Parts: sequence; C-alpha cells; structure tokens
Amino acid sequence: MVITVQKPIEEIIEHLKEQKIFLVGCAQCATVCHTGGEPEVKEMKKRLEEKGKVVVDWIVLDPGCNLPKVRTELRKKQKTLDESESILVLSCGLGNQVLTEITKKIVHPGCNTLCIGAEVKTSLGPKGLIPNFEEQCSLCGECILETTGGICPLTRCPKGLLNGPCGGAKDGKCEVDKEKDCAWQLIYERLKELGMLELLEKFQPPKDWSKKTTPQKIIAGEGSKNE
Repeated sequence: MVITVQKPIEEIIEHLKEQKIFLVGCAQCATVCHTGGEPEVKEMKKRLEEKGKVVVDWIVLDPGCNLPKVRTELRKKQKTLDESESILVLSCGLGNQVLTEITKKIVHPGCNTLCIGAEVKTSLGPKGLIPNFEEQCSLCGECILETTGGICPLTRCPKGLLNGPCGGAKDGKCEVDKEKDCAWQLIYERLKELGMLELLEKFQPPKDWSKKTTPQKIIAGEGSKNE
C-alpha cells in the first residue's frame, strides 16, 4: 500500500494559481488512506470552491498509476479536461507523474507520498474507522526476509542494521525511539518460535545499492532493465 497524506490546503492554494481546476483521485491506495477517494475529492472540490476556484470536473481513477488505463479513462472526460487550466491530483507521486506523462496541463500534487506500508489495525475517527499503517518494506531490491523471520531490519530497525542486535535495546524497546520495538528482538523471538535461531549466525553483507539505480525500467517477469 502506498501511504499518502494530503497537503495542507494553504500549500495547495499557494501553488494553484490557475482558476479552472480538474480534480483527480485514486480508487485504490489513496482511497484506503482517506486522501484521494471519492469523499476526499468531493470535499476538496468544496474547499477549492470556497477559495474562489472553479472545479470543472473530477474523476477517481482505478487505479491512478496505470498509464494506459488512465489515458482511456480521461478520454471520457476530454471535454471538461480541455476546459480546465490545471489538474490537482489527490494520490501518490506516481499518479501525479502518470498524468504528467499524458497531458500538457499543469499537474499539481495534492498529497505527500510517505512510504509503502501494511495496514496493521483500525482506529475510530470522527468520520468512522481509520486505517493505521506501518512502514515495513524499504524497496531495497535485495530481500533478506528469508533469514530474518519475515521481519525487515532495514526498515524496522531505526539504524537499518542488517546484522544485529546493536546491544542498545532495553526491555525489548529501541534506544533510538523507546516507543518502538527492537526489530532484532522481534526477529529473535520469531526465529525462536520457528525453531530457526541458527539463521542469526548468517552474516548479511552490505547492500548492493546499484540495484536501486534510478529510474528503473522493469518488464514483468524479467526484472529491472537499468541502463
């Protein structure tokens, strides 16, 4: 899940110099995050109109990061899209860049993209149940979950230790942030439960960060085509 938060309305208005706006949301990640689903798009429409803007139309794409599908869906809105002066996107940066690829309009980001994360619980908010997320993967390109009991130390250890623990944890909590569990304590307990503690003896070499050279071009089933 790509985790996003909406930008403050003051920041959005500061950059939104155009008068006629076309609003875009996403039916997947942004909807789950309550940052760019249909309710949030309609609420943004209302807020922009209160600021004197004209929202000529809106659409919630499903998903907002599939370029061919987005192009097809936007053709259904071509008339109002042509009438607009710019596009405000309530989704992740990927959705924003897809729209930049297929339109000559100014495309404004309405959200900040934080990370990818797992939904771990829900809490009750003023508008109902709100998902709670935890970042659990750093997209490093060299997954070591096989030897760490399915828990990523690169992401969940604030120090990013690939070989641990560091020795600074106390009562199972991290010395960097005492509100967080020590990732290596979690790894130890998980491996012990599985009867696989011998995996802790395996040395993890430094990451080969060349695998994260950007931008990557990836063909499904064939992997990265970095050039």
